[in-house]
Amino acid sequence: MWLSGIGAGSALLGVWIFSLVLFDTRLGVNDLFGGPGFYTALAGASGPCILWLAGRAQGHDLAWFLLTAAKIGLVMIVIVMSFFVVSMLMFGLGPGPGAPLAAALAIGFTLVASMLWGIATWLADRWIARARVHGE
Repeated sequence: MWLSGIGAGSALLGVWIFSLVLFDTRLGVNDLFGGPGFYTALAGASGPCILWLAGRAQGHDLAWFLLTAAKIGLVMIVIVMSFFVVSMLMFGLGPGPGAPLAAALAIGFTLVASMLWGIATWLADRWIARARVHGE
């Protein structure tokens, strides 16, 4: 639950910051915790969980978790951006002048969030390994 909360919270925070910076709009409770916010949180929660499943109990160091978290985060953001691009092309639209800034912001926040995921997942993995050894 801890890793899901970190992933979901970072995704919702990212959407809130993205909306504030690009659209000068503060999302409210209904936006973040309504239908779209639920699916955003669910997608964000998958990042740290996938990371933990990929590296659990294998004795990886923090650097491995950080690098792998960045890879997972970048794959996730590329999927989201690809969805936007394909959706726009289907309607005959092209990217606007703010598209490079939006993409850079999304990639930058994803890398920052993935560092948080990497650290949290590494700490959880260490804690679980200690608990298994010491029977806690």
